[in-house]
Amino acid sequence: MFPWIRSGDLVFARSIGYEQAAPGDVVLYERDERIFVHRVILRASPDARLITKGDALDREDAPLSRSEFLGRVIRIHRDTRHIDIESLGWVLAGRLLAGISRASSFVYRPGRALKHLLVG
Repeated sequence: MFPWIRSGDLVFARSIGYEQAAPGDVVLYERDERIFVHRVILRASPDARLITKGDALDREDAPLSRSEFLGRVIRIHRDTRHIDIESLGWVLAGRLLAGISRASSFVYRPGRALKHLLVG
């Protein structure tokens, strides 16, 4: 979830109903005995499965089921800063990111290829 959530950050999540999660929300879920923090980018209807994606990843995750869902991230603690991602600015930024997230591979993939050519 870099750059929004960085290595060493602590995230705090709130238990909410699966049907309450919406595009733009950062959610916590468990899959294959691993914990993930990714952004919801798509939900066709309240009964539909959630589609999530890490902000810096090229592709979407497999659809998220109700049994995998743990809750919504509400706060990030970074050193001495406390970032409330339920504030209006963060909510609007999250919705914007969810809207453009499906096209991010067109930016990240060529950028990574260029980096490997230049850096090795």
